[in-house]
Amino acid sequence: MVPPMVRMLRLSFVVSAVALAGCAAHGAGARRAPLPEVKLELLTPGVWLHTSHRVLPGYGLVSSNGLVLATEGGAVLIDTAWGKDQTEVLIGLVEEEVGPLVAVVVTHFHDDRTAGLAPLHARGVPSYSSRRTAVRSQQRGGIAAQHLFSGHLPLEPLGLEGEVFFPGRGHTHDNVVVWLAGPRVLFGGCLVKSADAESLGNTADADLAAWPGTIERLWGRYERVRIVVPGHGRPGTRMLLAHTRALVKPGP
Repeated sequence: MVPPMVRMLRLSFVVSAVALAGCAAHGAGARRAPLPEVKLELLTPGVWLHTSHRVLPGYGLVSSNGLVLATEGGAVLIDTAWGKDQTEVLIGLVEEEVGPLVAVVVTHFHDDRTAGLAPLHARGVPSYSSRRTAVRSQQRGGIAAQHLFSGHLPLEPLGLEGEVFFPGRGHTHDNVVVWLAGPRVLFGGCLVKSADAESLGNTADADLAAWPGTIERLWGRYERVRIVVPGHGRPGTRMLLAHTRALVKPGP
């Protein structure tokens, strides 16, 4: 069900980082394995998928998705890459392929969404998140976004047609989605699972009781969606919402 939509732009940057699983077992002198490249991939005109990676205990190598959106004024980033170093690489890719970064929106407080805020702030890129996300980030010792909203953020002031919307609790208590009305793209983030996902993944901060109803709200609100982008794994169609609901509330 994945749309035949991708054109690889650049695969030229390699990020080296310590693998989080297995390094300790091999001692401090163990060789550091390079992570896969940070990638930009064109989904539809004006919308790119950015992908970074981390090795997680119990999961192995995990990819993480965000978006880059072209506007007349520059590029808007949806979620940082997975850490400072990979975000630095992402910034270089975006500036070369799309334009100067003019804003970043983060969709919940976990590291795969927010861990690259520091280098963006250092460059003067304004950041946006829900108030819930800012509070949880600070409680966990992370960096909070600079501009906060409650429940809903229209994207028109950032040069885009669409919205950032809080549909309810699910993967976390603060997860929001991003709707792009022109290209009909829904960035579901970690609230939405990819077609090949067989489980809900990390549910340490989840609200499993609320998650099905949250997905139902997305289903009804974005009936015209053409591309759905999950937080991890390949983009797909609206059926990713149905797949996520089946995972979170399996039938009898």
